[in-house]
Amino acid sequence: MKKKQVKQKQRSLAADIQTVLLWVLRCISFFYLIMMGVVLPFYYHPETAYMTIGSGKAEFFNKWAFGTAKVAGVFLLLYLLTSAVRQFLLWKKERNQKTGGTSLWAAVKAGCQKFWQSLTGTELFAVCYIAALCISYLLTDYPEFAKMGADGWNMGFWPQILFLFFFLLLERTLTTRMAKAGIGLMLSASTVVFLLGLLNRYEVNPLHMESSGPGFISTIGNINWYCGYWSVLFPVCCGIFLFREKVLPGSSFAHTGTLQRDISARTGIAGQRGASAQPSPVFGLYRILPVLSGIAVVIGFATGVSQGSDSGLLVLAAMTLILGCFAGNEKEGLRHFIELLLLFCVSLTGLFALQHLFPERNKYQTAGYLFLTGKPWGLIFGVLLLCLYFFLFIRKNNRANGRTKAVKNNCDNKLAGTVDRGIVWTYRAWQILTGLSAASLVLYIGLLIFNTTHPGVIPALDGNALFTFNTSWGSSRGATWSIGIHTFLAQNFGHRLFGVGPDSMAAYLYQSDNSTLLAEVKATFGDKRLTNAHGEWITVLVNTGLMGLLSFAAMIISAVGTLFSRKQKTLVKACGLAVLCYTLHNIFSFEQMMNISQMYLVMGIGMAVAEKEERD
Repeated sequence: MKKKQVKQKQRSLAADIQTVLLWVLRCISFFYLIMMGVVLPFYYHPETAYMTIGSGKAEFFNKWAFGTAKVAGVFLLLYLLTSAVRQFLLWKKERNQKTGGTSLWAAVKAGCQKFWQSLTGTELFAVCYIAALCISYLLTDYPEFAKMGADGWNMGFWPQILFLFFFLLLERTLTTRMAKAGIGLMLSASTVVFLLGLLNRYEVNPLHMESSGPGFISTIGNINWYCGYWSVLFPVCCGIFLFREKVLPGSSFAHTGTLQRDISARTGIAGQRGASAQPSPVFGLYRILPVLSGIAVVIGFATGVSQGSDSGLLVLAAMTLILGCFAGNEKEGLRHFIELLLLFCVSLTGLFALQHLFPERNKYQTAGYLFLTGKPWGLIFGVLLLCLYFFLFIRKNNRANGRTKAVKNNCDNKLAGTVDRGIVWTYRAWQILTGLSAASLVLYIGLLIFNTTHPGVIPALDGNALFTFNTSWGSSRGATWSIGIHTFLAQNFGHRLFGVGPDSMAAYLYQSDNSTLLAEVKATFGDKRLTNAHGEWITVLVNTGLMGLLSFAAMIISAVGTLFSRKQKTLVKACGLAVLCYTLHNIFSFEQMMNISQMYLVMGIGMAVAEKEERD
């Protein structure tokens, strides 16, 4: 009897230790999230500021990520050992209770199989990408260069491994409450960053950063880096604003009494008036959160239009179209989406006023910015949206019952009984617009390829720079992409499979004996150093080969598919939209410390919440 009690205590102790270790790992994950999602965007060397902002952020990341990873690794190892001991004790108990129980090897095999089945597709592809990075690093001819990466970029082997390690740790350990708190703090920090970027664009520099100029804004630096950071965080902000009633209980601009009704129902004081029916202390906070999120959206829209990188406008268009498709299939969602568009109009109106009151302030005026702010588009579309908003949601509906039934009969099955004819028409119009936009993009790509390969066949497009892929296409993206592809094709079979090494494209171009490629680079860029292909996927192809690109692409596609597939329109879909927008932006941009670190954070948060919903 005593022996049995001792074994039960051992199993209980192992379970308690495992619980404590899991709690510690959760705290470590949350600490990493705060350091990289909240502190890192603001970190820079005050004495040099923009001159060393990239290397400064890399130093901060390496210092804290390596230190945190060492601590996490110790507790993770203890957790795995404790889990193994616990499973061994359970196996021993079952073996003693059952005659002819399974062997230890069979139990281990079953446990490994169970763990393998518990892995998500995204986790499997992340592990494959880790393996590709390891092989690429082992095979590279530039190990010292590939270890930490090129100066200023620092996308070498160890930073990439740390990104993936903490992504997997966040996904497995974060609770839903931690995830929401973390994303809330990240969005608060990003709003301050966006406000600084907006002020800097109009020559207001409250931080007085050294080496400031039109090409460097906020605490991020280069406008392409800034746009990459914006492409990750701002879609999450818009997604939370759109789905706010599921993320923020009781939050609504039009229905502020929702939370009060919920509180009354839970406390059993429904129908009471006056002092006897006092709301919860958090009621005021929940009422102000939508207002604060709306202000953040206005700032985000304004800086997205004015920041100076054209890829941001592509992200803005794609994000808006996708959000409309997410929200348009129900009345409340469409109402929130129109409110989001109204906030965009407010931003455009403000930028229009600034452009005409202080035209000399903005020293970085792109064609897209001038088009959007040159005319009062915000006022024009704002008035139209207000009319639509009034027609759909504010006017009293005095339709007769027979007419209401007729309207419902004309709705599709999916929307029947939930929305009226005007909402259905609005949603269908948005679907048509989205379809036309996608078709236009496909048509443009087709015309670009055809006009480039068959010049002069279409006279109207002959000599048109927009429809001719050459070295000057896309702000010289044609040149960088061509050099990237030529670099890949110049490799042997092994390097085509696993690349020249993490972040080692520049090392190959300038240190190898490939004089042809070097001559092409110098002919195009002169004395400027080409570090990457200015397109993430081409750069990944060169650095980590076909295996790296396939596993990286599969990881991203799997994550977006998982996050978008969730029926709950909450934080999960907002995180999925952020990963997609990051990918769209980085087709024309590059990996760097700020945007990819935030992408892995947001993806980890989204996957953690998605898996929690799946388990529930």
